[in-house]
Amino acid sequence: MFKKVNFYIIFMFVSFFLCNCSEYNKTEFEKSIESEYLSLCNDSSVCTIDISKITLFKWDKMFIFKTSASLDIINKALGFSYPYYIDIAHRVIFLKNNKIVYHDDYYFSIENELNTTIIFDLPEGVSYKSYDNNNSIFIIKKTELDDIQSYFILSHNEQSY
Repeated sequence: MFKKVNFYIIFMFVSFFLCNCSEYNKTEFEKSIESEYLSLCNDSSVCTIDISKITLFKWDKMFIFKTSASLDIINKALGFSYPYYIDIAHRVIFLKNNKIVYHDDYYFSIENELNTTIIFDLPEGVSYKSYDNNNSIFIIKKTELDDIQSYFILSHNEQSY
């Protein structure tokens, strides 16, 4: 009887773990972008949002990093050592007075899918960009992926980089 109970406990634990691994929980930043899109854009295909108006924290500089940005590139861009680096990922880092006040690291899943609902469109050959909070207006476009998942693609409002 003891072996049977252990088997069921292990089976339930593994099932619970596997089910939860496949679900992606949106970050607060992603939720705020989606909420802003839904309230401002009225489901139009393209509109603009001001990221400085939707964050729940004070910041003066935002960095967007592609997966091509190594830890060395990130550290040089920030001007100090990034303490949350684990592996290559898309990153959004907000600073206030040269201190990290918020960060999101978006890693690829086992299925080689990016676990995020937002993608910042940076120019080819550029591994990161930074924006001041008074220059944080982005064009946002909602894109469907095989009718399974929606992504929001954000491009900086200024076309001159």
